[in-house]
Amino acid sequence: MANEVQPSVDPGMIHPDERDYGLRLNSDDWGTGLNSNLGWRVTPTPTGATKYLTRTISVDEKGKTSLVRRDDHDSPDQGNCLTEAIVRFPAAPIYQIHREQQYTYTIEPRIYYQTMRLLRRPWSDDPRRAKRIYLFHHGLNEIDRLGFYYQLANLILDEDSVCIIRALPAHLMRSPFPGEYAEKPLDRYLADAGDLLRQFLRFMLETQWFLSAVVSLPDYRVVSGMNLLASGKERSKSRQDPGVLANAIYNAWQSAYSANALGPCDFVKADHIRTSVEALRDLTGWEPTANNQDGPPPKNDLPPPALHSIGYSMGGYLAQSVFFSWPFVVASCTTIGSGGPLREVALTEFAHPEEWQSVMYALRFEIENAMLLNRLVRSGNDDWGYFIAGINEDYYAFLDRIFNDVFLQDFRGAYRQRVSEYAHRLLFVLGGMDPVISTRSVIESSPPGGINMIQIANLSHFLWRDQGEWRRFWLPRVAAVVGAFSHRTEEILAESLNENWDLLKESEPDVPPEDDNGVSPG
Repeated sequence: MANEVQPSVDPGMIHPDERDYGLRLNSDDWGTGLNSNLGWRVTPTPTGATKYLTRTISVDEKGKTSLVRRDDHDSPDQGNCLTEAIVRFPAAPIYQIHREQQYTYTIEPRIYYQTMRLLRRPWSDDPRRAKRIYLFHHGLNEIDRLGFYYQLANLILDEDSVCIIRALPAHLMRSPFPGEYAEKPLDRYLADAGDLLRQFLRFMLETQWFLSAVVSLPDYRVVSGMNLLASGKERSKSRQDPGVLANAIYNAWQSAYSANALGPCDFVKADHIRTSVEALRDLTGWEPTANNQDGPPPKNDLPPPALHSIGYSMGGYLAQSVFFSWPFVVASCTTIGSGGPLREVALTEFAHPEEWQSVMYALRFEIENAMLLNRLVRSGNDDWGYFIAGINEDYYAFLDRIFNDVFLQDFRGAYRQRVSEYAHRLLFVLGGMDPVISTRSVIESSPPGGINMIQIANLSHFLWRDQGEWRRFWLPRVAAVVGAFSHRTEEILAESLNENWDLLKESEPDVPPEDDNGVSPG
């Protein structure tokens, strides 16, 4: 693999060598091999290491991008320009719970970091504080196509917003082997259905770490959802301090790593994680929000940044999983071409229908097999707590329920109950000619009160192929609706937090404190 990135025809489409492996993420000087022809600028730490990378691009109406150089006198319309940043972040080291596969080529050493793409309008000085962050989640088997997400970001973003693209393992920025004959993520799932659950667990743990870095409140006095790390009333002892949060993430990473018996590792360090946290906060203009100890947050003013989860295709399942796991942090969830149980998804473009059904039916068997062969075991003690595959057992149980309710929907009643509770903060966008996701399946999974749904006539599942009315008219209108929907759901969440904060305050003495990993000992 080359150390330098060669110029690509379309900078918006990730060049193979731009991926994690090509960025040399296992070294302190990651990113220094990037070729200047792609326009990347390095923002260093005080010690001279890479903090993050940025460049400016323009996006046309088809999602195609072009590089905008500082000395370009014929620069495009600034309304179509985006500042794109690459930020490094730790990857959850869960490797041993699925069946071992044999490969012709393996990456050594293992990659314990990932990269995410951050998009916002160009700024002249320091980034202003982002009022909202849109989290983009991609579709299955997407390993080299970012154009749709750049286009959607260009339509949604204003000067107060940020879009962040985070990849499921083996997809997009986390796919080291692109190409026509390279193994796709679905190939892994067909060979070992348990790998789908493993990658889901990795992604959700990383999401917990990521959300802990971008939220501005030091703690949330609510009872629903999964904890964030390093909660506390004092700023210097909570996640608002980047050093405290970096140590909490490092401890969680080490817990998973040790449980997977992967041997010694000195690539991931707390100070590197702190740099990642500070990079995210710098790029979003993050500022700490004081925790009002004498009362709840303002009723109509959600502490910035407000978070919104958006997902296309399989990314819609991830977007819902993130939303249902942290409903006190994520204000809204919008899914595009997604919904219904996975067993009713028709992946005729990628696999034979019977192959996909075999993945669904094999999932439970693979999990039971992992338990019988001691790949998925419970460890720990009463003093330090109990863990499954290095994940706090309460977290594991929670995420297992989320996976069942959102992805599998073996018992549709559980999913309907979740949707019913948050229906006013969920939006579904479907295509009338979608061969993969059936509108009927989505409706049958809906609660009696219904859902917020937009169906676009004649729209297929593959949005980057559709032209005509979808690209000219409907995509900009959907983006506008998503923007307005986001603003409204922020008001709804602020009101909900205000009301629930009051209820929880009355029982505050019964709420046990959390340790440095955000784990309640109670």
